[in-house]
Formats: sequence, structure tokens, C-alpha cells
Amino acid sequence: MLTRSHPAQSRQAETAASTRGADQLGDVEAAGKAPVTKSFLTSLFDSLRVHLQELRRDISQEVRKLRSDITSLGERVSNIEDNEVSRGEEVKQLQQEILRLHEHQEQLQLMTEDLKNPSWRHNIRLRGVPQGAEGDNAREFVTALFNSLEPLFA
Repeated sequence: MLTRSHPAQSRQAETAASTRGADQLGDVEAAGKAPVTKSFLTSLFDSLRVHLQELRRDISQEVRKLRSDITSLGERVSNIEDNEVSRGEEVKQLQQEILRLHEHQEQLQLMTEDLKNPSWRHNIRLRGVPQGAEGDNAREFVTALFNSLEPLFA
């Protein structure tokens, strides 16, 4: 199986594999000058085939794991993108709501000013009279003030 391993472990595996190959090659060298037989070559070929099949199986397992991881990441990215789209729509709705509330607040402010203006229209400003001079009864104070000013305008 192909896994991420410590470099020392991978060197040990390589050493073990090369030792097996060396043993078989050693058999060839041990045979030295003796002719290489068909059965020896067949067993060597079969051994290589088994190792290649194991390697293929290990690589296939790793590829399946990687595909699974990629699929999982793709689903997660898709979910994040979907959430981002829905958040964008929510933000647009909230911005529209803010604009609507701002317009409503302006209308209410204008209505409040319209309600205040008529009451101010009935007020009279008297300049030169200190504030609080009217005492408890402002009506009597203003009547007395105008009566005292009447001969000036007659």
C-alpha cells in the first residue's frame, strides 16, 4: 500500500525489496556459469507479476481515496458557494429593508413637523421681555402689556 511514511520506513521497505530481488539475482549469479533455466525465469517473472499486481492494487486504493477526498472537497466547496449566494440575497433584502425604513422615517419626520407647525403659528414672540417675567399667568401679563402699549398706536 502506498502511504505517507517516515523516510526510514520507506528505505527499509526498499531494502527488503532489493534484498528479495538480490536473492533471486544472487541465485542467477550463484548459478554463475550454470545455464539459467526456464523454471527459474518463470518463477522470477511470476514474482515480478505478483509484486506489480500488489503495487497496482495499492495505487488503485490510493487513487480511490484521493477521488473520495476530491469529491468530498467538491461537495464542501459547493455548499460554501450555495451559502454565499443565499447570504448575498439576504444582504440585498436587508439593504432594501434599510432603504424602506429610512424613507418611512423621513415621512414620519415630515408628518411630525407638519403637526408642530400649526401649534407654532398661534404663538407670539415678544422681544425685549425677559423670559419668566409673565409669572404664573401669561395671558394676564400679555393683556396688561398690550393695554400699556395701546396709547402708542392710537
